Amino acid sequence: METSETPQDPRKTERRPVDAPRRFAAPDRRGTAVGWKGTMPQDPKLTPTQVKAPHGARVMEIHWADGHRSVLPHEILRGYCPCANCQGHGGTINFVPGGDLNVREIEQVGNYALQFTWGDRHDSGIYTFRYLRSLCQCDECKPQFQPPRSK
Repeated sequence: METSETPQDPRKTERRPVDAPRRFAAPDRRGTAVGWKGTMPQDPKLTPTQVKAPHGARVMEIHWADGHRSVLPHEILRGYCPCANCQGHGGTINFVPGGDLNVREIEQVGNYALQFTWGDRHDSGIYTFRYLRSLCQCDECKPQFQPPRSK
């Protein structure tokens, strides 16, 4: 495993693993946060460092290791739910309006995705980090936004 040296005193160096897992912020009374378990993906564009989804809000934020902050309106997240019930078994992802837009719970799926439980208890969509990044609606990403396509 690689290590990095962090000199604090010229006579000493601290060694820590470069790929040490990062953790999301702990949940608080005002919002939902996801506690990270396990090793993170190595690509900084696909490595979340923080997820903010305050209760009652209609927008979720994901901060990524490359410094980007994704803005994900719940309408976009729910409308592009990747589950077979919403999308069928075809190759094209379509926007499906409707459903309860309140996020009740966020759970980590392995080391690659998040799963949401919506206000109407719909919870079968697994949103990979790559997929979540592609749904970003921030000022930088929105002008180039192309609905994701299945492979």
